Parts: sequence; structure tokens; C-alpha cells
Amino acid sequence: RSRVALLEEASAASERAAELARMRFAEGITDFLQVLDAERTQLLSPQNPAYVIYTSGSTGAPKGVVVEHTSLASKVSTLGPYFGIGLDFRIAFLGPVAFDPSIEQITLPLTHGATIVVVSDAIRQSPAQFWDYVVQKGVNLLNCVPSFLTNIVHEAPSTVRLDHLYLGA
Repeated sequence: RSRVALLEEASAASERAAELARMRFAEGITDFLQVLDAERTQLLSPQNPAYVIYTSGSTGAPKGVVVEHTSLASKVSTLGPYFGIGLDFRIAFLGPVAFDPSIEQITLPLTHGATIVVVSDAIRQSPAQFWDYVVQKGVNLLNCVPSFLTNIVHEAPSTVRLDHLYLGA
């Protein structure tokens, strides 16, 4: 099969998983928000939850996964040097903040002194405008889902010079 067919299949599967996750999240959010006063006043430790993501994982059934501060710190401190992130580095922020990749799009540049380049909804809607903006702002790293890349890649100009393209869902 072609790469495009594989990307389209991955996109469809990702969209189905996201819908199931939204339904499961709505059911489970009240349990997650039940924090006791004693828990609120304790000192934070690296093992405390940083955030919760909902994923279907290998089972196909959405479930919440707690990501600890230590895991987030480890990921960000590893990816920074791996990608060569520093003061002159620019990472595109595609949002929304409720989507897991936004965590990296925010914490990587803030942790390593780089710049967050916020890409508005309007710019993301037009592949030509998107690529013009990426070139104009000097984006080094683009972190997106395969379905988004499939929708915009056909209009990528020859002037695009990304150092890194990081795909995930």
C-alpha cells in the first residue's frame, strides 16, 4: 500500500479513538476531580500526576492514563537535546491544548529557551497560508498528526526548511 493510504488509515483510526476517548472522558471526569483537601495541601512530588490523557492503546477501549511529573520532565529533558532545541529554535504550536501533542509543543520550548510559534486556526485551515507562515516564522520543528500532514503536504513549497518533522497521534 502507498504511504498516503497508510496515513489515511492512521488518520481514520485516530479520529475514531478520539471520539471514544471524548465519551469516556465525559464519564470519568467527575471521579478524577474528586480531590481531597488533604491531597491539595501536600507537597508535590515527581510522582504526582502532571496530566491525564485518554487513549485506546492496544486494546481499542479508551482509558485514562496518568502521566507523572517525572515522566514529563524525563521526556522533555531527553527530547530537547535530541532535537537540538536552544535559544534560536522555533516550535510550531498547533493546539488545541486538550490534545496530548500540545504538552510537548509548550513544554519543550519553555524548558529549553526556545520560541513557541502559535499557529492560528485560520492559518491552519489553508495549506498555502500555513506553509507561508512556517517559512516566515522560521519554524524548526513541526509536531503534528498524520492526518494534518496529509492535508497540507501537497502545498509545501520548496522554501520550507524544517529541521524536524515529528508525527504522532
